[in-house]
Amino acid sequence: MAEVWPSTLPQCFLADTVSWQLGDGRLRTTMEAGPAKARRRTSAVSDRLAGDMKMTTIQWEDLKTFVKTTLQESDAFTFPNPDGGSGTDLLVRLGDNEPGAVRVGRGFWIVTLDLEVLP
Repeated sequence: MAEVWPSTLPQCFLADTVSWQLGDGRLRTTMEAGPAKARRRTSAVSDRLAGDMKMTTIQWEDLKTFVKTTLQESDAFTFPNPDGGSGTDLLVRLGDNEPGAVRVGRGFWIVTLDLEVLP
């Protein structure tokens, strides 16, 4: 069973920080001459989702606990859809990079999330 993104944490990314990259299910082979050959490898590909959130120190501590403790049992969790229009949460897991934070003032952090959106 997937965990749920904590309600104590921000539910959306900061404006203009969201990036979404579609997954690539193709297998590409470079040819000695001419264009590369490409074919479908799989239809179940995961997309990449990244963005920044502004958090208080308490929220940053909550996120660290969520990542280090809660996600030890199940690495997948539901996350609010940044599109907002569809209303359905996304099933995600942490991407290649663990969450990181930069202090931007007394008691505030800009936290960067790198997520893999599961098919």
